[in-house]
Amino acid sequence: MLSPSAIKQVVSNAYLMRARMMNKSILKAFGVSDNQHLINLPQHEKHLIQKDLLKDWNDLVTLAREHGIKIAPISSYRSFEHQLKIWNLKASGKRTLLDDKEEEVPFNHFNLNKKEDALKLIHTILRWSALPGLSRHHWGSEFNLIDETIFETQPNYKTELIPSEYEEGGPFYKLGEFLQNHLKDTAFFRPYELDLGGVAREPWHISHRDYSHQMLSQITETDYLAFLDLYGQELILRETVVDHLDSICERYVFNINRD
Repeated sequence: MLSPSAIKQVVSNAYLMRARMMNKSILKAFGVSDNQHLINLPQHEKHLIQKDLLKDWNDLVTLAREHGIKIAPISSYRSFEHQLKIWNLKASGKRTLLDDKEEEVPFNHFNLNKKEDALKLIHTILRWSALPGLSRHHWGSEFNLIDETIFETQPNYKTELIPSEYEEGGPFYKLGEFLQNHLKDTAFFRPYELDLGGVAREPWHISHRDYSHQMLSQITETDYLAFLDLYGQELILRETVVDHLDSICERYVFNINRD
């Protein structure tokens, strides 16, 4: 009879073997690729897009311009390594955590020696930031948008990327209204338009409808566990993530506004 630790090692070895057999398509969905499928966005060279989606992006930009809006991405493609850095900074108290009211949560509220506090911290992070490997921003189909016309009157404005900026009285209210009324006429949608109890509402986040649905359909918990064994050794709170992965995926990965 194998001991619990021996059984755990056998399972880990099985996941590791599965990870090494993953095809490039699955790895790309988890944010690991040679980026050959990505190109720079015109006028926004530091931002990348899946190259087959460029025409749809340009159509969106043109439509927005007709409504007096200068759409610009403030965030787009992120690699697994980039998302891992964001996660680990938040999970170690080196980057600000926010609650549902957009107010700062002190890191010392969490006693990470307690399993329940470790899980609470994970949920706090996941409201605003994705797990490395499970971020939609790995796909080249996701963009966090601002309206650059704000800088014509407020050249020093610093974007916070919080919902109130896109609401009445906020600097990006006009953009928020445009997305609400006209995004349905484009190839894009907002996966976090409503708060469904997982990721917090993100009125700035748009996603290419067809391509993102295709990428999401490739993701399974089993593949992600295998992926973590190969790439996720540095993930802070990894053990707790693994223990609760099913519920995490159900709440924060697959729980989106579909169109």
